[in-house]
Amino acid sequence: ECTTEPTLSLDDFTNGEKISGKASACSSNNVKIIQALKNFQTVMQIVFSDVSVFATSLEVFIDLLEGVKRPMDVVAADFLRYSVELTLRKFFRIIRSVRGTALADYSVKTLELCATLLAGLFKKLADDLTDPATLLGLDTYYRVRVSRRKETVD
Repeated sequence: ECTTEPTLSLDDFTNGEKISGKASACSSNNVKIIQALKNFQTVMQIVFSDVSVFATSLEVFIDLLEGVKRPMDVVAADFLRYSVELTLRKFFRIIRSVRGTALADYSVKTLELCATLLAGLFKKLADDLTDPATLLGLDTYYRVRVSRRKETVD
């Protein structure tokens, strides 16, 4: 809280080496980000529910990372990581907000609705990252932001 830097990252849900942050596709087929998402899903299930509403909330997204087709193997590792972390931040921003329960597009009044929201946000991310035109636009915008951030630091 009260900082622009995240206090929790995907690396907190992995063990061993960190998730790739290279500007190219992950050479290990995103195995660390898959591990982080599975562990995150398990933590959500344990912390927020005795029932299994969060058990499959990221299943579709994870399948696109490790399934048969693997369309996200071509997404640059740093951009994929950034996109996943941004989606998780958006999810938590919505559910922690008092106004979040009053938003027309999102309802988080129950755990089931929270799990549905999480699945929906990752479905949208999956759609964006598997559409070549959208992916190109989002990745280009991300690269511009990264280069501007580097220029202001230098």
